[in-house]
Amino acid sequence: MAYGKTEEEMKQVIDEAELAFWAVIAAKFPEVKTGDFPPEVALTFSEVCRRAVLNWLMFNYPNHRLSR
Repeated sequence: MAYGKTEEEMKQVIDEAELAFWAVIAAKFPEVKTGDFPPEVALTFSEVCRRAVLNWLMFNYPNHRLSR
């Protein structure tokens, strides 16, 4: 368990955040009618999102050794 979440819960949080990100992008470009995205880029994006969340938690999670 990391940051009060199981591995599966962390995956769900990050998946939900990715969907929210794409929802904002789609809303800002209503003329775009498809959601095509190369699989290899999608995997890279997902990994970068995961790292960003873990870094954010590392610096902000209460009682973490690197929290301010």
